[in-house]
Amino acid sequence: MSKKVTLSTLAGRTEKSAVRRYTRELIRQIDEAIVLAYAQLLPHLKYPLPVVFDFPGIPRKDMQIYLYSELLEVYNTSEKDGGRGFSARIEADGDSVFIIVSWPPLSIMTNEDRDRRAGVLAKYGRVSLKKSITG
Repeated sequence: MSKKVTLSTLAGRTEKSAVRRYTRELIRQIDEAIVLAYAQLLPHLKYPLPVVFDFPGIPRKDMQIYLYSELLEVYNTSEKDGGRGFSARIEADGDSVFIIVSWPPLSIMTNEDRDRRAGVLAKYGRVSLKKSITG
């Protein structure tokens, strides 16, 4: 015979599990979008977030607070602490909400290589580079 069903035995079980699955799937989608954005040499990803949820009985505001804070924790927490190690923030634009995930500027050269190549340009090129490019 099964356990007696009471409000306290039900409360939080089903909805928490469903919300966790929903959150994991959204994180997976954002991760895929980050890989694509990085492959396109973009400095960040601006990803649209849901503002309406298909969880009857859970207030929309509660879902937004839970989901958005969970995403910020996952993407802002350092890798050594189990997170993704990015810089992330949530922005609202009218009726839309986005997560902006950023990473350090991409570099194809070490500082030494950059200095050497800037020297080549200075010696042989007739190009005037701004200080911020070579410095």
